[in-house]
Amino acid sequence: MLGHACAGLIDSSGASQTSFLPQLHLVIYSFHMPLFFVLAGWFVAGRVATAPRKVAYGMLSRIARPYFIWTLIQLMIVHLMGSAVNHPAEDAFWSRLLATLWDPIAPFWFLHTLFCLQLIALLLIPRIGVLGFLAALAALRLLREPHLERLIPITDAGSGLYTFAIWFGLGAVAGQYLDRLGAKVDTGLAPRTGLFNKCVARPDSIVLQQRLSFGTAAAFCGWAVLLAGAIVLTRQVQGVSWPASTPSASELAGVANATLFFPAAIAGVTTVLFAAAATLLPARPALRYLGRNSMAVFLTHVLCLAGCRIVLVYFFPELSALELFVPVTVAGLIGPLVLLEIAKRLRIARVLALV
Repeated sequence: MLGHACAGLIDSSGASQTSFLPQLHLVIYSFHMPLFFVLAGWFVAGRVATAPRKVAYGMLSRIARPYFIWTLIQLMIVHLMGSAVNHPAEDAFWSRLLATLWDPIAPFWFLHTLFCLQLIALLLIPRIGVLGFLAALAALRLLREPHLERLIPITDAGSGLYTFAIWFGLGAVAGQYLDRLGAKVDTGLAPRTGLFNKCVARPDSIVLQQRLSFGTAAAFCGWAVLLAGAIVLTRQVQGVSWPASTPSASELAGVANATLFFPAAIAGVTTVLFAAAATLLPARPALRYLGRNSMAVFLTHVLCLAGCRIVLVYFFPELSALELFVPVTVAGLIGPLVLLEIAKRLRIARVLALV
């Protein structure tokens, strides 16, 4: 949410005069998309092995269906809003809608990429195993390296798949092998459901809680050091600097997804996983509620963020980016939950693929 709030304000008029937004945007993008793909791939190996038909059905009902419904809705809104949005429509409506079969619009490229990765998993994991699957996805990542990209040019339409496939593969490997390890380790906290589940689902032990807190702190320190090093090296190699010249949000995301940031991304993902496992029990219900409604939040948060920003800028043009940042971020989190409850009351939540 913070990342997309930053992106909207960076690309909108007036926000480029601030320095904290680009830096915060870079920090968030250094790990948040890798984290999403690691989590998305965590259970894929087991599910492909035990219930491939359910995986295929879920791809259609829980990925393809919301993708096309909300792509259609967002395209209609963008065309109706005209120049009020940061990136006005450049193509005819129907031609752009057809192109979303292979060239998704933001932010729904995540669902498009996830569909492709699950399809690849269904085809490859039963034949070459999870390690072979990871190797194949690592090869896709290599195609994004500058020296290979010049030899084998790829379109921007597949950039999400090429860039983040390896994280999905790492999640699949981690999910399978850590679960096997957990099945052999009896901590006395839970049934043999896997190490990750034991740590996240039932952190009842004081010793375990202390170890998780220490792991969170250690991983955070490692992430901070690696991220700072990656930023310094990037500035020296690419000449990117803040705030003297402020890149666009997409340029910052491209910097954060470069190979130099790979170690920092691993540390950032590890930090979040440890932090999630160490989260105090009173916070669990709220996090569980957000997790269960994450699809609705994902599908509608950009519309809520952009809508709030457009309204505030229209009625209060003197507001700075810092003053806009907090209400826009809050709108991106609360707005989707309000829309979800309204859709449930109207009994259209399933029709809109929000649940």
